Amino acid sequence: MTDLDICERFTVIQEEGFQRRPMTGDPGGATNWGVTVATLSLYRQHPCTADDVWNLTQAEALEVFHVLYYNAVRADDLYSGLNLMISDHAFNAGPRGAGLALQTALGFQGDALDGWIGRDTITAVQNLDSTKRELFLTTVAEQMRKQYESFGDYAQFGQEWVGDPQASDSWRRLGRLGRRLRVATLMVSGATDFPLAP
Repeated sequence: MTDLDICERFTVIQEEGFQRRPMTGDPGGATNWGVTVATLSLYRQHPCTADDVWNLTQAEALEVFHVLYYNAVRADDLYSGLNLMISDHAFNAGPRGAGLALQTALGFQGDALDGWIGRDTITAVQNLDSTKRELFLTTVAEQMRKQYESFGDYAQFGQEWVGDPQASDSWRRLGRLGRRLRVATLMVSGATDFPLAP
């Protein structure tokens, strides 16, 4: 299984199929496999409807993830594990949000902290001490947590994103960020078999 396969499977498993979300605070609206009407319209390059989202196949959702998120954050240029952290966060917070979390963890400041993963960001990642890759994942996760906490809808969705310490099962206690970190850490260690779902 390639890193792309793992990243795609992880991200799609975190989603719950079709949701027509008129929930207070959720701007996404109708969503299927984590893909909104606006995202599908961007991918297909024409206006889409909730019905188009309803009929979205898992295969096309994976392609949307690959083209608009995985490629946008240059995940193939990131090491195993970090590519999952960044591409899955891009799916939640947008490519620029994922880029900001990565660049902040790398210590970028001022004009260099622009959220776009380009040559300088990739070079900084490649220059990281290879013995500290697992530790760096934790630094990135902390930046992601801070970013989630800054979102206006954190009160409603925060437990889903960063975990619920009161949850009865470990999967919900971890939240998406904790599950992301767990799988990414296993990828860095070279594991080939790990849980992508409870």
